[in-house]
Amino acid sequence: MLLDVFIISVIVTLLAGRKLTNLKNLDFKWVELFILGFLIQILIVWLSFKDVTFVVKYHIYLHIFSFILLFIGIWKNINLPGFKWIAVGIFLNFLVIFINNGQMPVSPTGLEKVGLSSYKEVLESGKYLTHTLISTHTRLPLLADRFYIPPPYPRPTLFSIGDIFIGIGLFILIFSGSKAKEE
Repeated sequence: MLLDVFIISVIVTLLAGRKLTNLKNLDFKWVELFILGFLIQILIVWLSFKDVTFVVKYHIYLHIFSFILLFIGIWKNINLPGFKWIAVGIFLNFLVIFINNGQMPVSPTGLEKVGLSSYKEVLESGKYLTHTLISTHTRLPLLADRFYIPPPYPRPTLFSIGDIFIGIGLFILIFSGSKAKEE
């Protein structure tokens, strides 16, 4: 969903006559923390499928650590346009992940509705360490990846309430940040 928001934000920004090059005028701080935080999350998934013992054993702590890095990066950039929305979204995602043993719950029905039923087997196997299926034991299921945009949308997807906040923040960041300095 966030890729879609990014693409839509770029298109709307360009249609409004704004310049994406103006984004360089934003004073981003500690960008490396965002990169490292997301990289850790990607590595958890990739290395878990390779049965790397350390990752399998400590994935919860690694996942939480990745969010700590994101929170520090947000704190350093909170005054940039849209970052307060992004902060709320990341916090909501972190909250549901934290109280569900370091995994984002995912709706099995949503997976079926968007044509990703095959992912249910992967999530049931327990190999996908950053996500799990919603069950009767899921805490705060309202914050889980339970909302979806089904076909005929070109990229059917599941998303959470946190993702909606992050998407709004991303749009604001791109649109507002592309404004010329003299505007």
